[in-house]
Amino acid sequence: MCSGTTAAAGHSALLAGYVAAKVAAGADVIQLFDSWVGTLSPTLYRDRVAPWSAAILAAVLLVLAWRAIAGNRVRS
Repeated sequence: MCSGTTAAAGHSALLAGYVAAKVAAGADVIQLFDSWVGTLSPTLYRDRVAPWSAAILAAVLLVLAWRAIAGNRVRS
């Protein structure tokens, strides 16, 4: 594993926690973008960007799922 991949994993985990905390605190909208993504080939995007974006969005989905489950428990 190269240091760039390790750094990307660390940044992704940090951002995932931050964004998930914002959603848990009630954020209605989040935006995830990369200004340079248009310069990448589809292969580079798939290999170097998509996995980290997916990890960040997965953290948000976990918070939303938890919120839905907790909300259903409160209402019943």
